[in-house]
Amino acid sequence: MHLLLGLILTMALPRLSMAVSFDPRDSELPTGVVVDTVHCLHSPQQSYALYLPRQYSAQKKWPVLFLYDPAARGKLPVGMYADLAEEFQLLLICSNNARNGVVATSLEAVEAVTQDVLGRLSIDKQRILISGFSGGSRLAMLVSSQSDLYAGIIACGAGFFHNAQLHQDHPVPYVELIGNRDPNFFEALEVDQYLTAFQYPHRTFFFEGGHQWPPVPEYQRALFWQFLNFYGGPPFPYDKYLKSSIPLFQSQIDSGDFYLAHFNAQQTLADLSPAFLPGIDSIIKKLEADPRCRFQTQEFSELKKQESSLMEAWNQQFQRLGVITVDSAFRNSDWNDLLLPVKRLRKSKSRQKIVLGDRMMGMIALRCAEQYNLQFQSKDFLHATLSARVLTLVENSPRAFYWQARALAARGMRSQSLHSLKKAIDLGYEKKTMIEGDPYLSSLRDEPMYINLLNKMK
Repeated sequence: MHLLLGLILTMALPRLSMAVSFDPRDSELPTGVVVDTVHCLHSPQQSYALYLPRQYSAQKKWPVLFLYDPAARGKLPVGMYADLAEEFQLLLICSNNARNGVVATSLEAVEAVTQDVLGRLSIDKQRILISGFSGGSRLAMLVSSQSDLYAGIIACGAGFFHNAQLHQDHPVPYVELIGNRDPNFFEALEVDQYLTAFQYPHRTFFFEGGHQWPPVPEYQRALFWQFLNFYGGPPFPYDKYLKSSIPLFQSQIDSGDFYLAHFNAQQTLADLSPAFLPGIDSIIKKLEADPRCRFQTQEFSELKKQESSLMEAWNQQFQRLGVITVDSAFRNSDWNDLLLPVKRLRKSKSRQKIVLGDRMMGMIALRCAEQYNLQFQSKDFLHATLSARVLTLVENSPRAFYWQARALAARGMRSQSLHSLKKAIDLGYEKKTMIEGDPYLSSLRDEPMYINLLNKMK
């Protein structure tokens, strides 16, 4: 299995969303609001974001969903899915410490938060879900493979951690949610095929989007499927599941992605009671009779091979980048030659080719960002400069030139750094306080060009 990257409803009553911190000395946690920071009682350096439904009471046991974000943005997914917590009557938890980087550090955060939640709140231990986005998804997968605590997994934007395993003797229902422009899209397909091969309980749902936490309606589908596994049938609201699914399929058809709509409808078909089968089945039959769907199905298979070939070429090029020892060995033409077929895909009239081109550009940009961060952490400023330089060719963006300016300044190359910083500002970089507080740019602060650049910023 070829794994890639990922080191991320309107209710009847209004939901409050505000910044709230909770001191462990307080006797009760607030309900109906997003709590940004709850400090663990026995590990106060560890904290998590929390949402308790309005009706939460310790008088009954509640299902809980543990979420993990690659940048430890606890309140982000908790805030996104708070309305779903009300709909499904479950608790939301997301660590403020577990993040991409050292796995052992994240596992410490997982342990602290899990123990705090189980000890402090009224939890139904038969209904514990775990989920994550990108690197957080890989972390969730790793944690669930090492514990029998979890009743379900919702993976977003990534597949398996390299050493995680699923156990057939103790199957944990698994849902993958991933955007069709996500660089890890084909990884998710490989996971789906892998799990299908040995009949492991799972679903894979694709949505229109990139490398991101899934939109609320998509995450709602994943929760519906997991709750179907919890309760096994009525009173599970099949009608709500059907009503939430059909508009998603129709939006994919309207956008011209017939393959995506057909794949998702097939995934849903097996989950419905006989009374609701005709609604989905009729959509599938219409799609299968549509020549555009048949064409996209064949095209998808062919493009998968092309994407694999492009990925291999880019992986080899990044490997060559890692052994460069001087700036002069970097040649823009080498990278532009590789970018050319990707740019052609994005200019195609074929929707699936355009999506493939977008996905490839996202993969390249994400690879540059991950390498840049790792290189900066290890103070390998030469290769950080080169990774940023590749990014400038890929997206010509403010962040690319800002990152290049930082790396160049860290190497004492002040003139080149100033020109990269100017380019970043010319392209729209607006974070003046970020520039002023960046320790790697401190060597530029007495330079007249630096002073003039910042004076022109708001």
